Amino acid sequence: MAAEEIRNLIIIGSGAASDTATIYGRRPQLASSLLKVVTESLLETQGGTGTGGCAMDTGSVDGPLLTDGDDEGGVKLGEQAHRRQCAALLFELIGGYVEGDADRVAQVAGQVDASGRVGEVLAEATRFTSYLTAEARAAGARLRAERIRAGVLSRLAPTVPPHHELAVSAALDALFEGRFRAAAAAFGDGSAGDLIALHALAAFTAMLGAHAFAPGEFTSANLVALASVMRPRD
Repeated sequence: MAAEEIRNLIIIGSGAASDTATIYGRRPQLASSLLKVVTESLLETQGGTGTGGCAMDTGSVDGPLLTDGDDEGGVKLGEQAHRRQCAALLFELIGGYVEGDADRVAQVAGQVDASGRVGEVLAEATRFTSYLTAEARAAGARLRAERIRAGVLSRLAPTVPPHHELAVSAALDALFEGRFRAAAAAFGDGSAGDLIALHALAAFTAMLGAHAFAPGEFTSANLVALASVMRPRD
């Protein structure tokens, strides 16, 4: 399968929100067809360019979500494993927000904080949020900002202290405008600010996915699976 076909399948994953988004007369489910296609393509192309067949457009944010393959371009294998761990933590956190599980969110956030990798996981969150937003827009998904904002604020209520309300609002404004780095920086420098920013981006991504994908597609289990199949573009 050509890389463009795979990209179309990824885009079509959010096609439930748009009557115009169709391919081959059907919309594959993210949990089955999409992941199967991407995984098979990656297995077929491993050992080639090292990027597989799945193209990623990270919008205004430079750098891949994950790296894999050979030690080319100065990227060491240890660094690749490190970034995979960060991405896995990110998807676990987003998954907690997808499920609305405050206990799970707190547990994963504690793991991120204890790992000393808050800034690195936040960087992956910035890239993934940018990627998902670009794909949703490309698919013509009809996203309602008011509903997404309300969902984010509801999810963040048990986690983010009330005195960060203005910063959360500024971060959401930046996210809706596509200013992903500005959103990540809305809570100031340092690990504490980065951790709150990570919560904001994770909750936003969870609500974005819930609105852009069909019911049952953007789930916690599927997010974790994506960590093992998503590749950067060339």
